[in-house]
Amino acid sequence: MKRIELILKNLLLRMLLVIYRAPKSDEKLILTTKSKILFIRLNRIGDALVTTPLFSIIKKHTNCQIHLLADKKNHFVFNNNPSINIVNVFIKGIRGLLMLF
Repeated sequence: MKRIELILKNLLLRMLLVIYRAPKSDEKLILTTKSKILFIRLNRIGDALVTTPLFSIIKKHTNCQIHLLADKKNHFVFNNNPSINIVNVFIKGIRGLLMLF
């Protein structure tokens, strides 16, 4: 089960890389109020707590929309954060993958 999840996750990430190529090094990334940033699956609660100040800094400097895909074990850390617009909960396993489609 875990192996299938890892294969599908890697496939999805590769597809996203093909679709959304990063800008070349000589191009500057410009974030506006219409821009959206997605932070994906911060599994450990320590990682979640350490990255929390990052959201307010990004929001303060860019005022873009911040979306978060969090684990069901730590999504509560982000629920009342005013810098995050949307918190989505990812459920591991086949059930969670089926809910994405």
